[in-house]
Amino acid sequence: MKALAPVFFVLILLLTLVSAVSSQHKIHNPELPKHLVFQWRIETPQVDASWKNDDFSIVRSSDGLVVYFGEYRSLEQALDNLPKLPSGVNKAAVTLVPFFNQRSISAQDALVLLGNQNDRDVNGDIYEEAVSFTVYFETFETPQGHRLVDETSEMLNFEVLPNYHYAYSAGLFGSLDKAETYAQELQTKGYPFAEVNKYLNGQKVAMIDEFQLYAYVQWID
Repeated sequence: MKALAPVFFVLILLLTLVSAVSSQHKIHNPELPKHLVFQWRIETPQVDASWKNDDFSIVRSSDGLVVYFGEYRSLEQALDNLPKLPSGVNKAAVTLVPFFNQRSISAQDALVLLGNQNDRDVNGDIYEEAVSFTVYFETFETPQGHRLVDETSEMLNFEVLPNYHYAYSAGLFGSLDKAETYAQELQTKGYPFAEVNKYLNGQKVAMIDEFQLYAYVQWID
C-alpha cells in the first residue's frame, strides 16, 4: 500500500491541474477519435508561425481566440509536444483538456479512464463498460491449436503482427486485479513475458504511468 501513496497523491494534484470542463461548456469535436485523447487549450490573440494548420483548430470565446492544439493519447505524449507559445502567452493561458467519445470531459472523468477502474459510472455516463483487460503471453511464428486451449483456462485471442507472427492473449477481464492474477498464473505455466493489456472501448491503450502524472505536475510548477 505504501507504494501506491505517491500515485494517489499525484492523482489528487492532477485533478486540480487538468482543465475541468463544466457540463455547461462541453466541447464537441467530431474530428477527434472516440478514445481518450488530450488537447492543449491555449488562450491567445494569435497563432505561432511554427504551428501547422493541421495541428490546431480555433474557436472564439468571450475572452477572444482559443486554440485547441494537438491530439495525444497520453499525458506523457502531450507533455512532450507542448507547442511553442506565441509571444506574450504564458502558462496561465494554457491548460490540457481531456476528450472522450469526441466530447470534452472533466479531469475526474479522465482519471477514471486513465486509471484502471471500470466498476462505477461517472456522472451517469456508461464508463463502467469502457475499460477491460486481457493478458498477452506469447508470440509464435505460426498459428497455434489445441495445445494452447489445453494450457489456458480463458478465451484465446491472437493478433497478426506486421512481421506476420501471431501474438496470443487470453481472457477478457473487468478487473485489473483479476487480470494481473491470471498473468501471474500464466507466468508459472512457462510464459515469463505474460503481461496485462488494457483496452478502452475495444481499443488498446497504455496502462496508467506514474511518470506521466509526475511529469505533468513538474511542468505545471
